[in-house]
Amino acid sequence: MVEFALVAPTLLLLCFGTLEFSLLLFGSTAGRYAADQAARAASEAGSNPAADLITVAAVRGTALGSTSIVNVSEVDIYKVNLVNGSLQQDTALVNRYQLDGTPIGTPQWLANQRSTSASRPEFLGVTIRYSYRWKEGLLSSFLPPVNLTSTSWVRLEPQNF
Repeated sequence: MVEFALVAPTLLLLCFGTLEFSLLLFGSTAGRYAADQAARAASEAGSNPAADLITVAAVRGTALGSTSIVNVSEVDIYKVNLVNGSLQQDTALVNRYQLDGTPIGTPQWLANQRSTSASRPEFLGVTIRYSYRWKEGLLSSFLPPVNLTSTSWVRLEPQNF
């Protein structure tokens, strides 16, 4: 009994720590998958006026948007410029949305302004900002939530040639 009383707290800490790490890893992996799926959906939607709503709906359709393991605070959709052979985010053309599709501020890069021409392709980026709150009470009392971001960039698919 004495040995168990000495070892049990350490064993429980290891078990709960493994569980917390697994949930955090799941949230991080789900975020990367959601960003990739959202970028793919945005690429296919092209200059469709509802392209941003389709993109946010793609995030909601993944585990990131349909579970409560993480809290999504923002989905950013923005133009990415090809500069000297490398991709760089255009900080002036960013649309920010909540997970339910409500815009945060005024969208700066409307979907109908996006080029889907094969002769002049444009690139698009999706960044998802989300946080993981510790589930186990002991960790949540002295550790702050972990803020995470997942980003994916893609070329808009040509819709006219």
